Amino acid sequence: MPQGRFAGFALKAPCSRADRQWRTTVHGVSPHPLGPTRARAPRVRALTLSAILVLCGSLGPTTSAAARRTAVDPATTLAERHAPLVRIQEQLDACGPGEAFQPADVDMILDQPDVALLDSEGAVITTAPTAADLFDAPAGSNFDLPGASLRPGCDFDRRFGWRTTADRPLLYTRVVTEQPSSDRPPRLAVQYWMYFVYNDWNNLHESDWEMAQVVFDAATVDEALAEGPSLVALSQHYGNERRPWNQVERVGERPVIYPAEGSHAIFFSQHLWFGMSGDSGFGCDDTRGPSMQLDPLVRMMPEADTVTADSDFAWLGFQGRWGERQRGINDSELGPQYTEQWLDPFTWTDGGRTGAVTVPEFDLGVTSFFCAATTNVSRAMNYMLVRPWLLLGLVVGIVVSLVLLARRTRWRPAVPAPLARRRRGGQLLTSAHALLRANPRRYAGVAVTIFVSGVVAALVQTWVVNHTAIGGVVSDVDRGAFTGTATALAAGALETVPVLIAALVLAMAITHRIESPRPAREWRTALLGKGTVPTVVGFLALVLTGPLALLVVPGIAAAAPAAVAEDLGWRAALRRSWQLTRHHRTRTLIVTLSAITVALLLGPLLGVAIMLVFGKAFTLVNIIAGVVHAFTVPWLGAVLSLQFEDLRARTSTGE
Repeated sequence: MPQGRFAGFALKAPCSRADRQWRTTVHGVSPHPLGPTRARAPRVRALTLSAILVLCGSLGPTTSAAARRTAVDPATTLAERHAPLVRIQEQLDACGPGEAFQPADVDMILDQPDVALLDSEGAVITTAPTAADLFDAPAGSNFDLPGASLRPGCDFDRRFGWRTTADRPLLYTRVVTEQPSSDRPPRLAVQYWMYFVYNDWNNLHESDWEMAQVVFDAATVDEALAEGPSLVALSQHYGNERRPWNQVERVGERPVIYPAEGSHAIFFSQHLWFGMSGDSGFGCDDTRGPSMQLDPLVRMMPEADTVTADSDFAWLGFQGRWGERQRGINDSELGPQYTEQWLDPFTWTDGGRTGAVTVPEFDLGVTSFFCAATTNVSRAMNYMLVRPWLLLGLVVGIVVSLVLLARRTRWRPAVPAPLARRRRGGQLLTSAHALLRANPRRYAGVAVTIFVSGVVAALVQTWVVNHTAIGGVVSDVDRGAFTGTATALAAGALETVPVLIAALVLAMAITHRIESPRPAREWRTALLGKGTVPTVVGFLALVLTGPLALLVVPGIAAAAPAAVAEDLGWRAALRRSWQLTRHHRTRTLIVTLSAITVALLLGPLLGVAIMLVFGKAFTLVNIIAGVVHAFTVPWLGAVLSLQFEDLRARTSTGE
């Protein structure tokens, strides 16, 4: 068993600066006037200045060092030397923006009269549970902290926030070793476990365990003390990010880490990040400043299988969950001893990313829209999880609305010819399909171009993942995460999107001339840009305008087919579309968005589903999308063209 796996408390030199001030703001901000720190002021002032001077002078540097050598074992010395400095977002006001919780002692929730221990049926085993109670609790039991985990309000902040305690932040620490193998030398790691009382992110749950791991290429603690660290790994939503020691921000020999506000996923720097986990949802992790720097105590932990009911660490024998039970992503966590990083710490580290995905700061509103959307959708889902009748009613309402919309239109007969005629909304979709079935050779070139584009995009994606920094961001463990999914879709997008736009314009040109012998101008029309600019404008409006797209898109939906059919410049085409759709915006919106959703999202969604379910390679996403797009993009071009002809026919009759 490696040294340092036994319970104990870290000892620090008397009169050290860290003992006098362990919470400070950073980045040019003056020390924070902390209420909890003032709670200790009377005891400090009780010591006279002369007593302090005598105490410090009598111990002196030599005596202090000698005392530490006799009192602290090498593992504790190693753990203290490289203990992370923790920078959390500063919270200026209670219950306000910023991080409300610090890495805490689990004693904060033990032996408290408003905390209960429940069995698997929800019955109370005991109130004010102790560590011994947790050790004896059966599997399936759980904590129940005061407050409602899905409707937290300010309850957890007021009861357990860092402002409510004068206790110093705490890192639970253990030292583990890896036996050498034929292809790897021995390694040693120091794990720093952090307990946060509440996780307030897009998923909401009581108790949150996170961990930073410092790895050494050493077989023993003495070797690690002599050699120094080789890398650091930080837990992030059921995965980790690792970085070589020489690339880690440090103060002396101590790494600086940044837990994100609310989620506590730990990062190496201050940014807005894409959060990533199939287990906890996805969204934006925020580690941006101003920050408050915490200098936690280090407390060595024993191994879980060595604790007894009368141990200070009896809670390591707890088999249950550390908070209120909920459905899905809001369920509380098991203790650290059941995690992969505890059971197999080096495999966990080796499987991590070498970089995290930042959200661009200058994004024309897309970032703020994405972060706000994921937050609001998550909050709405959490709201409905505690009101299942509301969720059921919403689902029923959506189904009924779709049925009513479908019944309000006519789908049959499909009328592919003549082009210039009025059609009902449903007939536009079915007639476009009939048009492609009747003229497969005319659209074959478009289909082949799109399929080849998907293959090329897959090759581009493979090169990007294998030969650029993105390859370090995406690993096999991320296939079920938002980052892996987004990267699978985006790595080939720079090549795919322009081809899809050109293919869509070409499909509209073919549809416009479908009743005449095939002219050579179809390809030239698309390549020279007739209809391309209005199509790009429509695409950008759909992506960038957020909710305003519901107002903008129906007005410009006919611009691209107008440019192709009437040989208009892009400004004239936009004006023409606005005129044609003036009295038909709602109908145009429904038809356009329905067709776009089927044509452009079906392929990527099918590819992502296959990737997530069957664990196939990322490159398969673009190939599958290319195959599906080969059929749906020509169909979309036909729908938009038939819709244009329908609007033109209605306008000519004064409708």
